[in-house]
Amino acid sequence: MEPHAGLFRPLRRAAARYALGHTARSPAPSAHRISTMARVAFIVTTCHEFEGIKVLSSILKKHGHQADCFVHSEEKDYYQAVLDWKPDVVGIYATTGQEAWAYGYIRRWKQELKHLKVVMGGPHPSHDLEPLLHTDVVDATTKGEAEYAILDLVHAWEAGRPIREIPNVGWLG
Repeated sequence: MEPHAGLFRPLRRAAARYALGHTARSPAPSAHRISTMARVAFIVTTCHEFEGIKVLSSILKKHGHQADCFVHSEEKDYYQAVLDWKPDVVGIYATTGQEAWAYGYIRRWKQELKHLKVVMGGPHPSHDLEPLLHTDVVDATTKGEAEYAILDLVHAWEAGRPIREIPNVGWLG
């Protein structure tokens, strides 16, 4: 742990929120959402500089989607914070050894949000397709860079189209 890490926690949280291009969470959509744009929640365990999430978030926002990042170590009630935001897609950054940390949360979110899709990216799913065996949790994985894959996935899921032809995407069909 960094020296004085507790002193910088509010600053890190603010920096993470600023880096994602907003200062406050977008409200949850009403029951009769007019827009068909997706809400993508990126979930991570700790507040680090995840450049990939920043890039993916900016690409999604550029194309009219909403994106937010939920940091497990920073939320008072992590489960409820994500659930209240009502995402359409959850994106997980995973390294080997910590790829399954969110499975319990995701199973519960999927009970409440029947439409929820989950994509896992990062080093672990880039080299190991094992997360796809958890079909009740992970719907797709990305391999390598995901800038275009995430956008194509979100668009396909919104339209109800198959994802089998999307480059850099793993799935079990």
